[in-house]
Formats: sequence, C-alpha cells, structure tokens
Amino acid sequence: MLHDVGHGPLAHQFDSFAIDIDKFKEKCKIEGTNKYDKIISLAENGERKLSHEQVSCIFIKEIIDELKIKLKANQMVTMFIKKT
Repeated sequence: MLHDVGHGPLAHQFDSFAIDIDKFKEKCKIEGTNKYDKIISLAENGERKLSHEQVSCIFIKEIIDELKIKLKANQMVTMFIKKT
C-alpha cells in the first residue's frame, strides 16, 4: 500500500522529473545526514535517478521518524501528568 506514496503528480509521468541520485547524495552530504544511506545504496543500480519506489522509502522513513518523535513527546507528557 505504501508503494505509491512516492508517486508525484500524474503517477509515472513524474518519474522523468525525479531527483538525480548524485544530486540527492550531495544534498544529504550538505545536510550532514546519513539516514538515507541504505536507500541510496539500493538506488546505486546503474540508474541515474531515484525511482518512485525509492522516493516512497524516503517519504515513509520521514513519516515514521516524525511519528516516533511525536510518540516520545506524548509519552513524556503522560509520564509528567502521572507524576503530578
């Protein structure tokens, strides 16, 4: 089900506008993040651009990371409320 979250507008027509793998690597390097290294390594299959499946992985990772942050914050609030 999550496969399609990486589709841009107009489904597969978007694929030709996908980010170049080397540009994506450079952007990650500039931002000082290595959280996409595994996705990038999967992308290094001779393709020059990230596929919508790879973009889906990036989107899903971002969503899950954000949910983890919110869950942790909610747990901290709950612990604080229980103590008072």
